[in-house]
Amino acid sequence: MYIDVFYDEAYLYTVMQLLPNGVNKKQVLQELRSHIAESVRELQAKGFTERDAMLETFRQLGSPREITNQFARIKHVIRFQLAMRLLAINIVLFFLGTAVVIFYLPKTLFFLFLYFLPHKCCFVFMKIELPSIPPHITMS
Repeated sequence: MYIDVFYDEAYLYTVMQLLPNGVNKKQVLQELRSHIAESVRELQAKGFTERDAMLETFRQLGSPREITNQFARIKHVIRFQLAMRLLAINIVLFFLGTAVVIFYLPKTLFFLFLYFLPHKCCFVFMKIELPSIPPHITMS
């Protein structure tokens, strides 16, 4: 039994060392332990000895490298999906920004143009004569 427990822990330790960064290693360890215990119980119910059930479970799981490769593939797929979502969001924001510029920028520029030009100049541009300010009124 000691050898089986040692093999169990060595197997799990190897899996933990090979897992890619960013994977919740504690959660993976819990899931693997749970899966191993459940599989051993099922095999024992079918008539396997504890040792044979343990060995069969590890044979079915495959090597630690195979398990970690599965996690790496899952992580790669998740990253790819996230990248595609971010790209879609960027495209939508680009077109929204472009629409805002196309529809609102000319109006904004026109009002800024009117605001920053001296008023007399604007009225002359519009061919409207302003009355002159009497000389006795001073502007302060």
